[in-house]
Amino acid sequence: MSESFKNRRCFNHAEREAVARCPECKREFCRECITEHKGRMLCTNCLRKMLSEKKAKHRFLQRASLFFLMLLGFLVAYGFFYKTASWLSDIPDSSRIFGNLADE
Repeated sequence: MSESFKNRRCFNHAEREAVARCPECKREFCRECITEHKGRMLCTNCLRKMLSEKKAKHRFLQRASLFFLMLLGFLVAYGFFYKTASWLSDIPDSSRIFGNLADE
């Protein structure tokens, strides 16, 4: 690192002087090719890669939570209909509202 940035050139623009080095890919870039993100100077390619990995993780969490909610909904519906069916099956035949239609 003894060499100054004066003699270094941008990775994307050979005619421009490099002002910073990306800590991810270790390449030098000019002011237009590098940006600050959360206190770190990153090139656009490394920043794009980092953000796409973060989106992929977020997408996985969304899908997992959606699956969990669907499963929970199914279990609640199953429990509701099971209890309703067991309650209806416990009602004696003589107390049915319409009675037996075969008797008429």
